[in-house]
Amino acid sequence: MNLDTEYDVVVAGAGFSGLSAAMVLAEAGKKSLVLEAAPTPGGAAAISAGIIWAPETLEKLAGYVPDGERELQRAYCDTFPEAVDWLIGRGLPLSNPEPLGDLGVGTVMGPGRSGDRHVFMALMADAVEQQGGRVVYKCPLGTVERSPEGHDLVVSAGQGRTVRARALILATGGFQGSPELLDRYIGTGAGRRLMLRSVPECTGRGLLAAISLGAGTSRNLHNLYGHTMPDMAVPIDQLQPLTAYIARQSLILNRAGERFVDESEGRLEEVNLQDGWSQPGGVYYLFFDARVYREYGVDTGISPALPQLDRVARWQKDGACVFQAQTVEALLSQLAQREGMDAAGALRSIGEYNEACDHDRAASLMPPRCLDAFALHEPPFFAVRARGGVTATNGGIRIDASCRVLDFDGRRIPQLYACGVDAGGVFGRTYGGFLGWALASGVLAGRSAVADLASNGASLERS
Repeated sequence: MNLDTEYDVVVAGAGFSGLSAAMVLAEAGKKSLVLEAAPTPGGAAAISAGIIWAPETLEKLAGYVPDGERELQRAYCDTFPEAVDWLIGRGLPLSNPEPLGDLGVGTVMGPGRSGDRHVFMALMADAVEQQGGRVVYKCPLGTVERSPEGHDLVVSAGQGRTVRARALILATGGFQGSPELLDRYIGTGAGRRLMLRSVPECTGRGLLAAISLGAGTSRNLHNLYGHTMPDMAVPIDQLQPLTAYIARQSLILNRAGERFVDESEGRLEEVNLQDGWSQPGGVYYLFFDARVYREYGVDTGISPALPQLDRVARWQKDGACVFQAQTVEALLSQLAQREGMDAAGALRSIGEYNEACDHDRAASLMPPRCLDAFALHEPPFFAVRARGGVTATNGGIRIDASCRVLDFDGRRIPQLYACGVDAGGVFGRTYGGFLGWALASGVLAGRSAVADLASNGASLERS
C-alpha cells in the first residue's frame, strides 16, 4: 500500500465520528487520510442499533446528564440538528427525523438491521473517497510526534510507514477494548469483569496519542456507557438482540441478595453496569415477573429500530443462566443451590421492594427506585444472571466546544482535535446518545480543522 507522505489532515478512525469529520474535510477540498485499525469501516457504529439521536434542548440533556460539561453539551445540542440535515443532504439512506419517546429526536441508519449497520458505514467511507479523501484499513494509529521544525505532526501509519499532517483528528473510539486502561481509569478488575459490547479495536490509541502530546483528560474518566448482558459468551454480531433492555424494569440484586443501584436511573439503564461490574465476581441478577416480561420482554418501548424479539426465550436458547419458578421462594431456592445466593437476604430485599412499590414509596428505598417501580407479584417469576457490557467510555481527551484538544490547564494544543468517544466529558454517569454526539462532534472537529488550516495558510493542494 502506497501512501503519500504529506496530508492536510489525518483522521485516526473510520467510525461514525471519524467519517463524519472526513466528509467535512473532503467537501472543503482538504487532502485527508483516514487510518482505520479494522479491515472494514464503521467501528462500533457498524454493530449498533443505528439510532442517531440527541435530546432536543440543552436543558433536557443537562437533566439527563447533570455531571457533563455544560459547554460541550451546548455545542452538541446546537450542532446536532444541522448535522443531521447535512448528513441527510449527502444522499445517505436515513429515516426522517422523528421523536423517540422521552429520549429526544433521532434518525435511523439504513439499510441493514439493528446490530448490522455495515452497509451504511461503508457508504460513508465511499462518500469520503468519492470526494478525494483516502481511507486505509488494517492501519491503526501508532505514535504521533511533532516534526523537528515544529510545523507538522509525524504520524505512524503502521508497517514502518509515517506521514506528515498539518492536523490530526482523533476518532479511535475510546478505550473500552483495553483491559489495562479500564483497570487504570475505571477501577481495578474492570477489564476482567466487564464484557466488551463494542469492537475490539477501541483500545485507547487516540487517548494515548493525545496524552503523549500533552493533552489533558476530561472529567468523568471513570464512567462508562453500556448495557446489562446475560452472563454468557455473546458473538459480536449478536450483541444487540441479546442485550437485556428489560433491566430498567427489573429488580437487580447481587449474590448477597442486596440491591445496589437505582435500576431506573439513566434513560437506557446504563448505570446498572457501572455499579454492577464491581459486585462480587462482576455478576448480578435481574428479577422480574410475568407482567414485566409481557410488557417489556419483547418490545422495549424505546424504538422500533431495536430488535423486537422474545429475549428470555432467546437467552434460554443460547444457554444463558435463566431461572423460572411459580413462587419467589422457589426461585430463590434455585439461586441459592446453583448460584450461591443468600436466599434469606434476597427474600428480605424483594419483600421490602414490593412493599415500597405497592405503597408508592419506592423513591424512599436505599438505593431509591425512582421510575418503573413494578412490584413482583404475577407468576411465573424469573431471574437472569447478568454482567455489564461496556459499549463506550464516557471520559477521554479534554476538548473545548469546537473539539480542539486542550491541555490540563485548558490551553489549546495546536493542530490536534478529538471527536466521538475519544472526546470525553459530554457524558458522565448517564448519557444522551453516543451516535448523536459522534455526528455532532465529528462535524465540529472537521470544521475546526478546516478553519485553522485556512487561518494558518497551511493547506495543501489536493491531487
